[in-house]
Amino acid sequence: MSILKRNEAFLRHLHVMLPCSLYSYLCLYCVAKGTTKSILVRDHLEKLRKEQGIEQVLMREIAAKIDREWRRYQDIHPNASLKEFKKRVTEELKERNLTRGQILLILKEIICSE
Repeated sequence: MSILKRNEAFLRHLHVMLPCSLYSYLCLYCVAKGTTKSILVRDHLEKLRKEQGIEQVLMREIAAKIDREWRRYQDIHPNASLKEFKKRVTEELKERNLTRGQILLILKEIICSE
């Protein structure tokens, strides 16, 4: 039973597939340390994000992947429209649950041209 309620509007569920041996270790670790799997994962992700200032780096990496894919796509479809390609990229990033702000920053980083 949970005594303290949390604001569910600001939380998202994360489903993770792990090998059985890793999952068993995770459970063992959480019981031994008196923590939950959610807290353990959240704390490690927050630590990673703060230590490396990684968000901007990740968005640049995504933009570079998009640039490479555009060049490959253009080789196969020489008459392809960059505008349509960016529209498809935007939809894919939305489907992958990136925020509108992240998507706009990624699109700004894209250097591909027609």
